[in-house]
Amino acid sequence: MARRVARSMLGLVCAGALGLVGACGGGESSGEVAAIPPVSASVEGGGLAATATIRAPRVTMADLVRVELDVETDRADVVSVDVAFEATDEWAGGRRERNESRRGGADSGGRLVRSTLVFEPFLPGDLETPPITLTPVLRDGARGEPLTIEPMGVEVASVIEGDPEGAELADVKGVVDAPALSRVWWIAGGVAAACVALGALVAGIVMARRRPPAPVPARPAHEVAFEALERLRERGLVRDGLMREYYFELSRILRRYIEERFGLRAPEQTTEEFLREARGCGALGTRDVELLERFLEHCDMVKFAKLEVVREQAELSMETVRDFVDRTRLEAPGPGGGVAGPADSAREVAA
Repeated sequence: MARRVARSMLGLVCAGALGLVGACGGGESSGEVAAIPPVSASVEGGGLAATATIRAPRVTMADLVRVELDVETDRADVVSVDVAFEATDEWAGGRRERNESRRGGADSGGRLVRSTLVFEPFLPGDLETPPITLTPVLRDGARGEPLTIEPMGVEVASVIEGDPEGAELADVKGVVDAPALSRVWWIAGGVAAACVALGALVAGIVMARRRPPAPVPARPAHEVAFEALERLRERGLVRDGLMREYYFELSRILRRYIEERFGLRAPEQTTEEFLREARGCGALGTRDVELLERFLEHCDMVKFAKLEVVREQAELSMETVRDFVDRTRLEAPGPGGGVAGPADSAREVAA
């Protein structure tokens, strides 16, 4: 009953607020910038073909510039592509908003990377996007010759009407008397204040009667990982020959454990981004990072390049994850930035 009364009071307060907003009137929308045809830039070399497209090259200072990037390859030994750029003084910042990686047929080629790069303009005028560097990653871990997509022109308009450089500040006006409020406004304000006070009183009574739920202790990351590995084994994906689905789930379990155990954003990153952060954060030692690099690249080869593996290799991959979790579950980071404990106890996957 008390909860229903609290909801009713809250509804009255919201209705009163909406009525006051409606009485005051809404704001006017800002003008739009006229559209112009998209601009694009392409580059080819080393078996890669890349195209960057800006579908809206004329924006205002309140907008973002989005660059759609597509990279294709006809080389079977290229498994991924690193995308890098450096924001210049013309841009307040840049980031990769969306990234998709998918390998087509090894002989016929296919899309390797589809990304959306987002840049925030810092000043109005005729700007150029930063150069975009593409570096192919080969199957053996080596890196190919990088390609560079040249800057593209973007028109950024100011949101200030007229000439912002010639604009002058208006003189300060003198003090004026505040307009007198009508009797209706005084009554409406009093009713609204009474509703707010009554709603706050009822809500306070209801909250005082409710006991806060007991906090649920977080489960250790290694326990969650061990249970996930056991469920994966019971699904029988290896027995049924579903290696691609098996390695998708196995790498997801490992990434989730690393996120919860070491605080790395592993599940949301590509393999290259995760390994780059793992090397720089100091939570994992050099040997741990090298083991993860070989293991995750092996998983990517099975998932995206359709590498064929036998049952023994798949079972050994699960043991590699299990040993890594068991070795790192209780120890604290050691002096060298790695995990203290028995060294080199994890098995390595044969590529």
